[in-house]
Amino acid sequence: MRNSISETRNLLDREGIPWGAPALLSLCVIPFGWAGLLAPVIWFVLVGLEVSKGWRRFTLYFIAVISMLVAASNIIPGSNRLHVLPPYSDSSGNLIYAGFNVGKAIVSIAILAFMLRLRQTIRISDLRYLLLAIIIPVITGMFLYGPSIKLSWVIFLPRLLT
Repeated sequence: MRNSISETRNLLDREGIPWGAPALLSLCVIPFGWAGLLAPVIWFVLVGLEVSKGWRRFTLYFIAVISMLVAASNIIPGSNRLHVLPPYSDSSGNLIYAGFNVGKAIVSIAILAFMLRLRQTIRISDLRYLLLAIIIPVITGMFLYGPSIKLSWVIFLPRLLT
């Protein structure tokens, strides 16, 4: 019993108390409001998932899923979508809202900080999987919806001119 406790403690204390990344992630409050506090929470939960086992791991997994869903669904007050441009219509008459979901940005920032903590590099053998992860959704989207190359210029050109 004592052996398992010391192993868990060594895993947690491997590089000292990990307060640097959560402290920096808490600065997400500045651009994203109160929802930015979910970034260090998600980071801590992901680190806990890495070192836990059994029912604790299941509980932390459940907490990770719930916190990411809460962030992505903009339930927390003040975490509305940020609009990059005012709504406009394209040539087909579709109303386009150029903006992004704050909660999804928070989840992405927390996961990226967690991944960067591991200091892993991309191997040449991994490049084919990365390319497939990019190409397959693009080709599927073009097959399902058709190419709309002019749409990208409609979004980026007004942003560059302002």
